[in-house]
Amino acid sequence: MKSPRFFYEWNEPMKPKQIEFPKKAMPFNHYLDMFRPPQLVRREMFKKKLEKLIHQGDCEKSGYPDIFYPENKKKLPAWQHKELIRENIGSDKYAALYLKNGYKNAVEQSIMEEENGNVKDQRKESAV
Repeated sequence: MKSPRFFYEWNEPMKPKQIEFPKKAMPFNHYLDMFRPPQLVRREMFKKKLEKLIHQGDCEKSGYPDIFYPENKKKLPAWQHKELIRENIGSDKYAALYLKNGYKNAVEQSIMEEENGNVKDQRKESAV
């Protein structure tokens, strides 16, 4: 007999109303990512993961988040340098790059499987 699986349904993160000049300062890349559709972000991360798999052969975290730190600190803008470190560490939206099955938690996995199941069911119905 299988043991039951319990999921916690997380609320969507609260987003402030989008205005031209926000009162609280926030890095623009975080602000813009807040209003992007999650499917678009997932697709972008999936493409990055495929690129890593094709070019490097594996998708593992590097031992050093930014091995060329002094050069990158001088060359890149601050936001881009922080994004590079965040990507190499695998935090925030970049966590999907280094996960074996591509899911952060069981809830996300079940949602994605349901979506994929619905698409497969629709294909079967249209084929008949």
